[in-house]
Amino acid sequence: MPITHNEPRCRTGSDGFFRVVQDGETGILLADDGRCGRLRIGPRELPYGQTSTFRYAEIYELWVHEDCRRRGIGAELIQRAVEWAMERGYERVAMEASARSDRPGLPFYEALGFTRRSVTLDRDVTHHDR
Repeated sequence: MPITHNEPRCRTGSDGFFRVVQDGETGILLADDGRCGRLRIGPRELPYGQTSTFRYAEIYELWVHEDCRRRGIGAELIQRAVEWAMERGYERVAMEASARSDRPGLPFYEALGFTRRSVTLDRDVTHHDR
């Protein structure tokens, strides 16, 4: 079946498969021009009143097309994001990940060297049950 212009190639070995687009202080890493995957990284903005002794970059988005998953593309995007951050003098890279069991991102990120540092809790307040 021939591949149309909009379908992902999912072949990481081809020249130009991965590229970086700079948008101000944000880097957008693309796999197959974004058809196969993308990642956004930029300076981490700390909540009001918080400070850090480290210069943080934050991964805001990581997406891999479902047909391209489990081929190392997400890991390669993460590695290239870490390199992007290092080249710009960042000391740490942070991200948020879902802890839901139906979205098993935590083991993926931990295998790439990320460590759990904090937990965000939320509560549904749309119901009036106490």
